[in-house]
Amino acid sequence: MIDYLKTKFELSAKMKKLATFCIEAVEEDAESLTFVNNIGHGKEKSAPYSEIALQFENILAQIIAISKMKLDPEDIAFVHTVTENFSRLKDKYNKKASLIDAENNRMEAVSAVIKKKAGQHKRNISDAQKKRSAFTENTVELKNQLIDLITGSRAISVYSPSIAQVSIRVHTNRVCDYEFVSKLAIDKINTEYFLSLISRVLKYGQKIEWDTITEKQLQNMLLKYDEKTPVLQFLSNALHTLIEEDLQPKNAIIYQGMDKYAELSSGLDAKIYFDLLSYETLQDGI
Repeated sequence: MIDYLKTKFELSAKMKKLATFCIEAVEEDAESLTFVNNIGHGKEKSAPYSEIALQFENILAQIIAISKMKLDPEDIAFVHTVTENFSRLKDKYNKKASLIDAENNRMEAVSAVIKKKAGQHKRNISDAQKKRSAFTENTVELKNQLIDLITGSRAISVYSPSIAQVSIRVHTNRVCDYEFVSKLAIDKINTEYFLSLISRVLKYGQKIEWDTITEKQLQNMLLKYDEKTPVLQFLSNALHTLIEEDLQPKNAIIYQGMDKYAELSSGLDAKIYFDLLSYETLQDGI
């Protein structure tokens, strides 16, 4: 959800930043070359591949930890094979990221040269040619901005919360006449629970329309919003806080059909302790 909103808000920001400039309608032939430094738009991001390699590295650390446990002989061989395969994949994506970074560095070097030459060239041309060159450069930049917008718009699909239901099991340990219970504030996680989380961080009566929501609208919807914090970070923090509260275990002792959630009285506490000690038959007990 956060990724969707981030992409959507970034597209809106790019839309607002579309260049505005004067159109130069000149019929005379150009007096000289126009340097268009367009290399930066061809650069690829290496971060997605670096992130894949990092995830493989995290998985490898867990697998290595498992390999040090008491595994059956046939499982040790399997874990060793898995480790080799994941190591190979990690190296593969690290290499892809390194190649992209190297190519980007080369492009930056070429771009710096073009920028330097263009600066030297502009000092020796007429004002008319400067306007023509500026128009050419602005036109190319506008094309690139529109390409980014179109590509981004096609890549994003409207978010719709959909979470497969997971039931949360209550942990119970029966000893003597007592049932010791550990359970959470919620008994399942599903789409309805997620929507309830969102409603708890929004002002009363507010609802997010996923296809039209803007960053400013979301900011105005958020309950107790702190303007010092970016909107999506505030939303994420608020949701995480609620989730952590809901996933805090609540312990209870069930005795004769009654839940004892509150702090026990000293008398009941002593009675339970005595009953448990006297119930123990394999040790000295009381």
